[in-house]
Amino acid sequence: MPYGQIPVLSVNCEKVAQSGAIVRFVANSHGLAGSSPIEAALIDAGFEAVQDIVKTFFSVRGDAAKLVPFWAGGLAQALTYLNNNVRGSTYFAASNKLSYVDIAIYYLIFVLSTENKEAVDIAVKQNAKIAAIFEAVTKDEKIAAYLAKRKDTPM
Repeated sequence: MPYGQIPVLSVNCEKVAQSGAIVRFVANSHGLAGSSPIEAALIDAGFEAVQDIVKTFFSVRGDAAKLVPFWAGGLAQALTYLNNNVRGSTYFAASNKLSYVDIAIYYLIFVLSTENKEAVDIAVKQNAKIAAIFEAVTKDEKIAAYLAKRKDTPM
């Protein structure tokens, strides 16, 4: 383990460590990282914003006094910032092609919905571009096929 911890991805006898590096490697390998360097940077920024929401959620998840404000408005505000940076009409990037941040947004909404569907539905409804991304990822042929075969597992 290069940094003494997981995750680690082995590729052609090389070990790639750190979640973000692995995500970007896989995204670049599969055409999900943008059509230009600036688009890739904007996608990276969107992904980091999603990661910030995830970190915030998990930092307050066990504390009801902190979790209530997250569900009552913190999530909606964070999604609004993300929504305001969407460049495409269906997907995050201006090229309007599926990217790894679109998949991250889908997964964020999916996971948070297992915790508080009502609050997530309200937050998503307030952010039309985020709602459109979630819908588009859900309807993506390859992702839909994967989800249909995927075994349900707890978060």
